[in-house]
Amino acid sequence: MAQAVPFIVAGAAGTAQAVSAYKKSKYHTRQAQEALEAKNRRMAAATREAQEERRRAEIIQSRARAVAAASGGGSDAGMVKIFGDLAAEGEYRVLSRVWQGQNDAEGLIAQAEAHAQAARDAKVMGLVNTVTTAFSTYLSAGGTFGKPATETAISADGLPYSPSASRPKTTLWDG
Repeated sequence: MAQAVPFIVAGAAGTAQAVSAYKKSKYHTRQAQEALEAKNRRMAAATREAQEERRRAEIIQSRARAVAAASGGGSDAGMVKIFGDLAAEGEYRVLSRVWQGQNDAEGLIAQAEAHAQAARDAKVMGLVNTVTTAFSTYLSAGGTFGKPATETAISADGLPYSPSASRPKTTLWDG
């Protein structure tokens, strides 16, 4: 039973690391999905904003034509220029709304890609942490690889070393 303790402890520690990595990966995957959904909502909002700007531009142009017609200056060259300027201003506002939406969407796409990469990294690092934690926990709990824990080791000077046995003197410095 005592020989199984290092395996049990190492398995528990490794499992804890694997579960932690799984949760981190799931979190980042969910964040990536939410960023993509936010991108879709932002593009839809930008489309609605652009449509509203187009509607406003048409109302302003219609009002300008009505005022010009009522005053009798509807075909004047100056009025034609004003109508052109109003149309250009309206189109500028429409395109500005579309550009802003696309710019926001690109930021959300980059955020989603970063979270997707973090999810992949969490899986890889989880695997590495699982193995290293299990290994170090196994050794800390007294586990050995194929040798009994009491087997005699070889010291740096090539002589057998055992903590319970006394070594013969080999130099003046051995005391």
